[in-house]
Amino acid sequence: MLWLFLGGLTALIAVWLLLSPLFLYSQARLKAGDAPYCLYTPNPHSYGTHEITHLRELAWPRERKRCGGAGPCDWRFEFHAVLAIADRKDNALYNWSYSRFGFQPITPYSRDMLGHGNERCAPQRDFLGKLPW
Repeated sequence: MLWLFLGGLTALIAVWLLLSPLFLYSQARLKAGDAPYCLYTPNPHSYGTHEITHLRELAWPRERKRCGGAGPCDWRFEFHAVLAIADRKDNALYNWSYSRFGFQPITPYSRDMLGHGNERCAPQRDFLGKLPW
């Protein structure tokens, strides 16, 4: 019975990991409306961020920061995925929140502390709709 439960739980987690990019995609489109937008994530190979180029980059295991080098990792505050919307005041930035399953506004304090500017990606209409899997 335990094996059945664990197998079902594993299957559920696998389905969630496969569908999470589509959920994040729909939430980004809802938040942006008709405005041009784009998304960027932590760079998996170095510090900093990069504009996503494939929908699979929005999958949960890819939205975490990897440490580089042979030494111990430093603790760093990183966003999971940042939504930049162009037609809003000050090119509004939103962070993906797993706990709230949606994009939350990035506070001015966090924006300044992390050095997040408005030039991280190039907003365009239906940004995610143009990306391959």
